[in-house]
Amino acid sequence: MVFQDYALYPNLIAKENITFPLRLKKYSEEKVSQKLKSTIEIIDVGVEKYLDFFPKELSAGHKQR
Repeated sequence: MVFQDYALYPNLIAKENITFPLRLKKYSEEKVSQKLKSTIEIIDVGVEKYLDFFPKELSAGHKQR
């Protein structure tokens, strides 16, 4: 199943959208960085270069990833 609408916060860049739930749970910055790195490794589709983009700057495929 592929969602047609992505639940991304428009005011946060991609890496902030990924780490938002961890920050809500008050994870340490070190743990947040580790989890972000492991998530990127799992996705493994060259997503690193898009981590500092806002959702409006991303294509639908990048938003989905």
